[in-house]
Amino acid sequence: VAFMYGTQALIIMIFTVTFAAFNTVYNASVVKKESANYPMNVQNSILYAAGFSINLLSYIVSKRPGDKPFFYGYNNLNVIVLLFLNSTVGITISMVYKYGDAVLKTLSQPVVSSVLVFLSNILFDVPLDIVKLSGAGTVIVSTMVYLKLPPPAPSV
Repeated sequence: VAFMYGTQALIIMIFTVTFAAFNTVYNASVVKKESANYPMNVQNSILYAAGFSINLLSYIVSKRPGDKPFFYGYNNLNVIVLLFLNSTVGITISMVYKYGDAVLKTLSQPVVSSVLVFLSNILFDVPLDIVKLSGAGTVIVSTMVYLKLPPPAPSV
C-alpha cells in the first residue's frame, strides 16, 4: 500500500506529534512545579505576553510592503469572541495541568472534538456521516473505558 501523502509529509507528521507530546508533558511539569512559586494567573499572564511578543516579532520580521497592519480585522465581533474563547481554553488547560496531568489534557481534546461533531449537527445542520459518527463514538467510548480503569498501584 503506497503512502498517500509522501515521505516528506510523514516526516513532518512524526516531528509534529513528537514535538507536541514533549511540550504537553513539559508544560504539565512546569505548571505543577511552578504553581507553588507563582499563582496560575501570573503564569498565564507571562505566557500570553510572551505569545503576543513572539507573534508581533514574527510579524515585524516577515512583514512585506503591502501587507495588512498587525491588528487588521480585530474590529470584527467574531474575531473578538474567537480570541476570548481561545484565551479561556488556555486558562482551562493550565488548570487541567495543575489539578490533573498531561494524560487528562490529551484525553480531553478528542472528546471535545467529538462533542463538537454532534453540536455542529444540532446547531448548524452540518451533516453527519458514518466516518464522523464512528470516529466520535470511538473516541468517546475509548475515553470512558480508560477513565473507568482502576488507578495504578503506587510504586514502592
